[in-house]
Amino acid sequence: MIGSRPAAGAAVHPSADGMAVAVPGGMKSPTRIIAGVTVPDTELVSRALQYVRSDSNPFLFNHVVRSWLFAVRLGQLQNLSYDPEVVAVGTLFHDIGRFVLEAADLASEFARSTGMGATRARLVWHCVALNSSRCLALSREVESVLCSEGTSVDMEGEVSRRIPRAEIELIQNEFPRLLQEPNLREFCGGWPVKGGVREARTFWGS
Repeated sequence: MIGSRPAAGAAVHPSADGMAVAVPGGMKSPTRIIAGVTVPDTELVSRALQYVRSDSNPFLFNHVVRSWLFAVRLGQLQNLSYDPEVVAVGTLFHDIGRFVLEAADLASEFARSTGMGATRARLVWHCVALNSSRCLALSREVESVLCSEGTSVDMEGEVSRRIPRAEIELIQNEFPRLLQEPNLREFCGGWPVKGGVREARTFWGS
């Protein structure tokens, strides 16, 4: 079981510092469906996707989107209460920059620039900084756990049994693995990820 926060009841208004109220499955309206997964459709999430897409190679963009969708799906399957915008930014930004702390700082700065309060921006920082340190992330907030586990599903497959195989394949087909060995060694430390070369999916429809 991810995290220890129980499922919340009815949604209430955000607090004074801009902390969004967590709800079961992490979803508040408006939402949209991407690769079969219901995700938040807010201006902040759209801006995060645009930022990461413009700053990333196609294979890396597909990886972070897959990681985000897996994180969201894990939260939904366990009916967890969490901040969906924090999970979106924390997962999408986890490979921005050359070092993990640089990525965490960039993600936190982005969060503040889009109106997140200090508490939420700090939580985004935790999500990114601990993303590759699973043993530490698992002891933190549920958002940090989801971000780490979503990436784990994509990169290592350690918890992929928690998500139905058909759903994993749908996400992978929509955002295919474009990594080849030279790219993988340069950006991901040489972890062996298999996949053919394909064009990156255009995220936004015409």
